[in-house]
Amino acid sequence: MFPDYDLKMKGFDYEALRLKGLPTPEIIFENYNDDILGSEFYVMRCIDGEAPSDNPPHHMDPEGMMGKAGS
Repeated sequence: MFPDYDLKMKGFDYEALRLKGLPTPEIIFENYNDDILGSEFYVMRCIDGEAPSDNPPHHMDPEGMMGKAGS
């Protein structure tokens, strides 16, 4: 669903939303190199709330979804 994912831009988006008062976790550490975990990442504070489900799983291709449904 998202072939190109700009993690740094998402971090900026989250911070902008948080600074406007929306309930968004604060980013407390960020690394936009692959030197620590082999990929970019950031760490966010935990906040109360519920995460939306990933149903249907949008990251799967249609054939993969149908293959799982038929299993």
